[in-house]
Amino acid sequence: MSRASAVAKAQADQERVAAETASLAKQAEAQRDLDIKKAAYVEATKKAQAQADKAYEIETNIQQQQVITESVRVQQVEREAQVKVQEAEIARRERELIATVLKSADVERQRIETLAEAERQRLIKEAEGRASSIRAQGEAEAEIIFKKAKRKPRP
Repeated sequence: MSRASAVAKAQADQERVAAETASLAKQAEAQRDLDIKKAAYVEATKKAQAQADKAYEIETNIQQQQVITESVRVQQVEREAQVKVQEAEIARRERELIATVLKSADVERQRIETLAEAERQRLIKEAEGRASSIRAQGEAEAEIIFKKAKRKPRP
């Protein structure tokens, strides 16, 4: 029995070793599967993080473009407002200049009219003076002729 017992023991040892080997193989396989799953998870995580980073970068660029676009709009509105202010100032200066020029022209017209009226009055007075002088001279001459005619007897 000793041989049979030794064969049984050897067979049992072989089965135990085979079971241990199978168990170790299953453990190694399970560890390998776990490592593969971990690697796949790390890869998926890194991929998701890379996508999130890229999406963040894209969104940041979009936001910056929107800020720039809005800034350009604000500058355009400011320029339009400045143009309106300048146009209003030009119109105000134009009205002021027209008023100043018209006022000056009106004052000059009144001055010229006053001078013309004064000259007209001077010419009228001068003409009246000459007419009065001519009339007086004519009356004096007529008086002389009249007196001479009275003194001379008629033939």
